[in-house]
Amino acid sequence: MGAGNTLPAYYLDLADPLAASTMTLGHNRFSTNTLSSFFRVQPFSVLGHNGEINTIAKLRDEAKMIGVPIAKDGSDSQDLNKTIETFICRHGYSLFEAVDLMFPPIINEIKEYPEHLQDLYTYLREAWGHFAQGPAGIISRFGDEAVFSVDSLGLRPLWNIETESSYMFTSEPGIIPSSEYTGDPKPMGPGEKSV
Repeated sequence: MGAGNTLPAYYLDLADPLAASTMTLGHNRFSTNTLSSFFRVQPFSVLGHNGEINTIAKLRDEAKMIGVPIAKDGSDSQDLNKTIETFICRHGYSLFEAVDLMFPPIINEIKEYPEHLQDLYTYLREAWGHFAQGPAGIISRFGDEAVFSVDSLGLRPLWNIETESSYMFTSEPGIIPSSEYTGDPKPMGPGEKSV
């Protein structure tokens, strides 16, 4: 279904020894709230998403108000991807800024920020934050930037695993043998982001 050793049979460039990548983003989709469909396959242009956006109706309404091209019968992940992509491509946000807007820090973290940032993030939470709540674990990439995030509920795990040669962000720490870890896997907390 897309395991690393299967993909080169379908994408011949992956078998070429000259092909290299600094980042690989993958997602094995198991849909709990929509029927599986090729048109809902992840990852999308910007993100892979574990969980669900329980506030999707409000997210869609808000996204349409700013002209995000929401696909008919799309998944929650698809609509979230389109919204983040619109902030980046149309409005000039960085990937981090777009993800931070959709998944702002939790209120208790905001209270620890300098006063001028408290006002900004309180406004962001009021404007968008509660419309993109999961539970959700997000892995995203645009250009040379990668952002990993957990929504403010923190109910979907996203683990940071380090090996000798790489950093991995995953919902399942058992994707590689624990003997390859160079330290203990670290779970990301509610609203936390890593770049």
